[in-house]
Amino acid sequence: MSGQLRSTRVTRSWSPRSATTSISSLRSSAAGFCLPSSAIRCAPIRSPPITDWANSTTGLIVDAGCGPGHWSDYLRADDRRVIGIDGSTRFINAACARFPETEFRLGDLRELPCDAGEVDALLSWYSIIHFDPHDVGGVIAEFARVMRPGGSLLLGYFEGPAGEDFSHAVSRAYRWDFSSLKVVLNEHGFVVVHNDSRHDPWSRPHGEIIASRQP
Repeated sequence: MSGQLRSTRVTRSWSPRSATTSISSLRSSAAGFCLPSSAIRCAPIRSPPITDWANSTTGLIVDAGCGPGHWSDYLRADDRRVIGIDGSTRFINAACARFPETEFRLGDLRELPCDAGEVDALLSWYSIIHFDPHDVGGVIAEFARVMRPGGSLLLGYFEGPAGEDFSHAVSRAYRWDFSSLKVVLNEHGFVVVHNDSRHDPWSRPHGEIIASRQP
């Protein structure tokens, strides 16, 4: 498949079974591509929401907007099949070098390098925030295209007034509120089955949504 980058099997560099990913380990992962430390600090680093969601899924998981690839590699625990996809060549090259056991592909989230209905579960952890709010519907529509009916989508985002932009270490980003995202998801064939938010004093307000792909 065009734009696909694959890797070979080697011994894992860290345990994927840890329930908490430490700041130091994420900084270590980031060292290879010089991600600013502020980008690590502003993101919630607790993994239980992702772990619990992954444990409830079967089949192929796509990490859409995988960035440096740490969540893709984490999800590969228990012999799950995982593909990390990102539009940045720099991130994909760094992810392949850092996590050579995990499969990564170069691709735009609005045109994923996956066949229709191929994906059983899709993680979008702080990836839609980097799209102009007017373009997010196209991203969600593409998620719907590649996912099988009944597939599960986990979205992570920063909470706030929908469409409000803010400074982010990686690239320009936008806040969302649950109600606005729910409308976009419903328009493209998803039904929300769970939503949650977290307001920790050391990070931006965080929201997460689990939605099911409808037939």
